[in-house]
Amino acid sequence: MLVLEAIKGGGLNTIGACAAVALLGLYALYRRRLPKPIPGIPYNAAATSSLFGDLPDLVKAINTPESSVGSWMAEQVTKHQSPICQVFINFPSNKPAIIIADGQEAQDILLRRGKEFDRSVFTSEFLGGIIPNHHIRLHTNDQFKAQRRLLQDLMTPSFLRNVASKVIHEKATGLIELWEVKMDIGKGRPFSAADDIFHFALEAVVAFSFGGDTGYTATEPQRKLVEGLTLEERSKLLALGGKDDAVTFPRVTLNEEMSSALELTKNLEAILGNPLPILTWRIMEWTSIRKPTAAKNRFIRKQLADAVSRLERSENEGDETWIRSAVDLIVSRERRFAIKDGRKPDYMSPIIQDEVCYFSLSSMCGYPRSGQLTSKQRYGAFSLAATTHQAQPSSGDSGSSQSMPTSKQNSATPCGRRSRRR
Repeated sequence: MLVLEAIKGGGLNTIGACAAVALLGLYALYRRRLPKPIPGIPYNAAATSSLFGDLPDLVKAINTPESSVGSWMAEQVTKHQSPICQVFINFPSNKPAIIIADGQEAQDILLRRGKEFDRSVFTSEFLGGIIPNHHIRLHTNDQFKAQRRLLQDLMTPSFLRNVASKVIHEKATGLIELWEVKMDIGKGRPFSAADDIFHFALEAVVAFSFGGDTGYTATEPQRKLVEGLTLEERSKLLALGGKDDAVTFPRVTLNEEMSSALELTKNLEAILGNPLPILTWRIMEWTSIRKPTAAKNRFIRKQLADAVSRLERSENEGDETWIRSAVDLIVSRERRFAIKDGRKPDYMSPIIQDEVCYFSLSSMCGYPRSGQLTSKQRYGAFSLAATTHQAQPSSGDSGSSQSMPTSKQNSATPCGRRSRRR
């Protein structure tokens, strides 16, 4: 009745006017939320007419095999034929992200212009589900500087020489021993080195981060598995394929802690290009990453507790000869800063756990598994790495008398026999 009376009284025109105003308001809001490019910098014109900007194109690209966010960004530079371009992947703000493909400019920004260019929101949201308390997610403020103090001595020459180089040498030697066994069994036939390299990198960083006696290894169990193959099993392996075909060796199963860490890094890939990373992390916390996160936390707390025990057994407060890993150094620094600040050390704080966690996760995210070097080249490279700890070049050596070879072959290229090793 009220509607009929409004229509009779000319209310229809009022309703129509209100609807028109609402539509105009929505259209104005739509136009306002569209991506606004920075003048003078190339961009994809089609992205400026969509609320999602370049996100659909990015999501399509990263769902393609052998593609990633990095390769998609490289394609944008090639597409625009410019060392600088802009993309719109920050939904819903739609602020442009600038891609710079100039090494000198990138170095200048990263090293000398930190006050002008701080960490983006993208970095914070991308890593928020795994290491929410790590300093890499913070802007350069007092909290960032306080947390970074815990790690500032990890790259010093003395720590790298006395701690890191020893465990890396040990793990590289184990990798070479594994490859020697594979070469003997394979009788000169090729084998894939991708997983071996990846597990070596993982082991080296775990040993560097937590010490060499954690018991969490993959290379040594793999060597024992391959070495323990019976003559019949070895014959079956060699019967598959011809002399130029790769031998597929059986693989060991990683322990729960390493498997959980790998599972967490895989979930990072699901966040790349996701328009709602924070919401996605919240959902995954109760689904796909719940068990891996719990296993990761148990492992890190145990390693911290072991480091605290070693710290308490040290006789002299200023003596650091007991330090054998990054977690030992972090625990030592926490005690030093707590005494200086007049507070009780909090060795199990979420901040310290995330700072420790970042070492192993960064190694798994940062090391490529695609296998760009041949097995033979990798074997030579890590033979060199295994001897570096014992034989340092003299001050007169340039260290570059022999360059690393490159190849477009895949990782299943024939390895050299043991007799070729120098």
